[in-house]
Amino acid sequence: MPGKGDLAVINQPGSVTVTKSSGDSSVAGINCQNDLSIEGGSINLTGTGSVAGTFKVSNQGLLKVDGAGATFTNAGEAII
Repeated sequence: MPGKGDLAVINQPGSVTVTKSSGDSSVAGINCQNDLSIEGGSINLTGTGSVAGTFKVSNQGLLKVDGAGATFTNAGEAII
């Protein structure tokens, strides 16, 4: 996982799901062209985030969108 000031870019060909299963992370941005699943731990987003595919957060996962101007959009299915 990229660090606090980084932009996480996920763009893999084909049907791919990226899964975060544990630990706490903070990133400035997320640009995900695939599916993203947060099954455990947390992601603190301080800037702009977007997921083009399915976005899933299980009961053990957390996405926190925090900070002035911080936004998150999901173009696909959301399972929360």
